Amino acid sequence: MRVVIWRPVKNDDVATPKVTPKVTPKVIPETVPKVTSRIVLFCSIPRTSREIMNHLGLKDKMHFHHVLTSLLTSEILELTQPDSRRSPTQKYRLTAKGEELKKQLEHDGQK
Repeated sequence: MRVVIWRPVKNDDVATPKVTPKVTPKVIPETVPKVTSRIVLFCSIPRTSREIMNHLGLKDKMHFHHVLTSLLTSEILELTQPDSRRSPTQKYRLTAKGEELKKQLEHDGQK
């Protein structure tokens, strides 16, 4: 048995389309999220995931896992032990691409 209850639609309930201003994107070589830049600057030496989480002040492992995975897939970070991903001594270090990004971030920070 299924009961359907109809209720009148109020003007407040009607979804009104939001008008968003047209934004022209600036030509920036690479915009880096704040979390990513903090990780890149912190990982000048190989770090454990716990060290990185503590540095960022993060407690949610799921959110951190997504950030870390995106850095690994974009080849900014790499595993120190690629054959044993879940090793308790696993650390993350910058790749050549990550080192280049770090130099850009340091250069931009000095301006």
